Amino acid sequence: MPLIRIETSPPLEAATARALAARMSRVAAEVLGKPERYVMVVVKAATYIHMSGEAGPAAFVDVRSIGGLNDAATDALCRELAAALGELAAVPAERVFSTYTELEARCWGHGSDVLG
Repeated sequence: MPLIRIETSPPLEAATARALAARMSRVAAEVLGKPERYVMVVVKAATYIHMSGEAGPAAFVDVRSIGGLNDAATDALCRELAAALGELAAVPAERVFSTYTELEARCWGHGSDVLG
């Protein structure tokens, strides 16, 4: 179950947040080789992001997955996240930080069951 959590300093209209979530859900499923029905994307406005010594449009993205986060996948996700945030949220690529965490199945639950 991949999770992509996106926080942006520019507030996004609901339609923009939905478009960003849908795009990244498709990309994550494709890049990570997971069924899209197991992908979750959360998009929310950050109260404030101070980056590189100043305020301004910025985003933080946290990507978590059970497997699939190899070098090629993180490179592809990083590029696509930066592109999507630039196009849809007007956040320049140099103002996007992202993290990638691989979890063991025993550390992730879905519904009332732990996956591992």
